Amino acid sequence: MLIIPQANHVLKPLNSYYVDIKKLIEHYQGDIGSGVVHLKSFAMEGCLFFDKDEILNGVFKDKSGEVTGGKAIKQILGITNGNCEIHIYAVSPDQIYFWADTPSATVLYDGLNSEFTNFGALVKKMSAESLTGYIYVTFTEDDDYGYVFLINGRIVTSFYSKMQGDRNESKKSLEFLIRETQKRSSVFQIKKITPNREKEIKGQKNFENLYDEDKKSRLHVISFLERVLGVLEDVISRNKKTKTDFDLILRNKFLDKAEKYPFLDPFAAQFEYTNKSINLAEGLDDVLLLKAVSESVREIADELNVLHLLKDEISTLKGRYPEEILNAGF
Repeated sequence: MLIIPQANHVLKPLNSYYVDIKKLIEHYQGDIGSGVVHLKSFAMEGCLFFDKDEILNGVFKDKSGEVTGGKAIKQILGITNGNCEIHIYAVSPDQIYFWADTPSATVLYDGLNSEFTNFGALVKKMSAESLTGYIYVTFTEDDDYGYVFLINGRIVTSFYSKMQGDRNESKKSLEFLIRETQKRSSVFQIKKITPNREKEIKGQKNFENLYDEDKKSRLHVISFLERVLGVLEDVISRNKKTKTDFDLILRNKFLDKAEKYPFLDPFAAQFEYTNKSINLAEGLDDVLLLKAVSESVREIADELNVLHLLKDEISTLKGRYPEEILNAGF
C-alpha cells in the first residue's frame, strides 16, 4: 500500500495514454510548487513526490515487487502508454519532504495489540516522544485501516479508510480511530522517518532545514525556560525559610511528572538543567516542553510558598518573552 497525502486533490483523473508524465510534473511544479503524482492501474501503482525544483522520490509497485528512489522514478517516467489513472495532489512546501521520506520509514514498534495498548494513549506517547513518522492501525476482523502522521510529535493529519467523504478531516478521523480501537480488536505498527543522508535523487533537501522557524522558536523557548528555572533557583536560595537542595527538588518534581511527560524523567537523559543551562535532546516539541517545565516550576514554587515572588520576578521578562509568559501561565 502506497502512502499518499490526498488532502488537496488538484486534478481530475487523467489517463496516462494521453499524458507525458514528465511534462505534467513540470507544469505542476510551476503551478502548485510541490505535490504528488499518483498513478494506478490493475497491474501497477506508483507515485512521484516533487517540489518546485525537482522530483524528490518515487515508489513503484507491480506484480514483481516494489522499488523506490531513482529506479521508481525511471520506471514511472518511462510509462508512455497503457491505461493508468493519474491523480495529482498539492502538498505544502514545509511538508513535502516528510511525505517524500515515508517510503524509507523503519519499524519502531510492531504488533501492538488493542487488548493491551490504548490507542489514544499511544498517540499521546508518540507525540510526547516527538515522533517523526506514523502510526498504522489495522482492524483484525475487517479490512479497514487508519493512519496518524506526526512531525516532531505534532499530528500532521490522520485518516480512516472507510470514512468516505471525510477522509481529509483529520480530527474526525482520529477521534473515530480512538473510539473504534476501544471497541474492536486492532493492531498498531509505528514507523519512524529518519532523513536519508545519501539520497539516490541528486539534490535532495536536508530534512532539518525544513524546520528553521521551529528551531528559532525552540531556541527562544529554551532561553525563556533557562531564565525561569534560574529565577526559581534564586528565589528559593534567597528565601531563608526554605532550606533545600534545588537540584534535588527539581529532580524529584521531574520524576513525579515523568508519567505525564516522559522526557522529564531524569533517567531518560532527554532534558537536563545544570549550572543555569538546559541540555535538550533533539526533536522535543517546544510547546509540550514549555508546558511541562513551566507546570513543574509553578508547582514547586507553590509548594514552597514562593509562587508570588516567582511571578513578580518573571513579570520583568515580559518585554522579551511576552508569548512564552502567557503560554506558561505566569
